[in-house]
Formats: sequence, C-alpha cells, structure tokens
Amino acid sequence: MNMWLVVAFICFGWILSLCLHEFGHAIAAYWGGDTSVKDKGYLTLNPLKYTEPSLSLMMPLFFLLIGGIALPGGAVYINHSRLRDRKWKSAVSAAGPIANLILAYLLSLPFQLGWDSLALENPNSVLFALITALTYIISLNIYVVLINLLPIPGLDGYGIIEPWLPKAIQQQINQVAKYGIWI
Repeated sequence: MNMWLVVAFICFGWILSLCLHEFGHAIAAYWGGDTSVKDKGYLTLNPLKYTEPSLSLMMPLFFLLIGGIALPGGAVYINHSRLRDRKWKSAVSAAGPIANLILAYLLSLPFQLGWDSLALENPNSVLFALITALTYIISLNIYVVLINLLPIPGLDGYGIIEPWLPKAIQQQINQVAKYGIWI
C-alpha cells in the first residue's frame, strides 16, 4: 500500500514541478512583454497546457527503453521578438530552473523542521511513505535545475546566455541547436 502511495505522490510532485517550471517561463515572458502566453493559456498550472508530444511522450519512452527514468517534460512557446530586451530573454530562460529551485527549498522545509525523524520512528507509516517520496521529488528538482542550467542549445542554460552572445556565434550554434536536447 505504501509503495503505491510513494509512487502516486512522486508522480503528482513531478507533474507539479513540471507545471511550476513551465509557468515560471510563461509568467516571466508575460512580465517581459510577450502577452501571447496569456492567449495561449500558459498562465496556469494545468499540465495539459504544457504537453508537447516529443517532450511529454517520445523522450520519456526513449529513456525508459534505454533503462532510464521516463519523466515527461513540457514546453511553453515564447515569442521572443515581443520581449522588451535581452535581459528579459535571459530572465525567461532562468525562470523555469528558479521555480524548481524554490520548490526544492520549500519541499525541504519538513526536513529542516525535523519532521523526517518522526517518520523514521515507523517505517510502515503513511508519513514515512510521504517523506520518502518528498526526498525523491526534491532530488528530481535539484537534478532538473543542474541539467537545465547546462549551456547546451535547447536547455535553459543556453537560453540564459544566448542573448548575450555575438550574432555570428548565435547563428552558428542555431544551425546545430535542434540536436542540443539529445546531448
């Protein structure tokens, strides 16, 4: 019973993490001048608004087939030409990982308050199952932050630095950017 509770809690936590990450991108874009994100319905925590076939279905299946963890991803399509300046372009890319970092911190509060020691008293309790799942969700969020901040095209780390690169370098990198996510 508790194993299924852990699995359900992790799935719910991952979906929440994904939605907050994408919502972070959307709200930063909205504040930065791209009001089209509101029209597209991205200013929500509804996971269906962030579903993207390759990130939400194909890549998780691929990772599952090679023995990895099949966690779905999402996408928010930003009209970068509507953003005020390159500071906002960087901010939009940074907003997703920042949302995951804030979530990881907030989810770590029970550990900071010592609630995990209560859970260890009875490994068969629901609290133990929830603390176990919480630990995994925090780890996933930290992993998402670290991976997303890599300066690889297609990831948020590249999106943060891309507006500051010379145009010639941007054009060269954009020619191979579609392969960046597979790196």
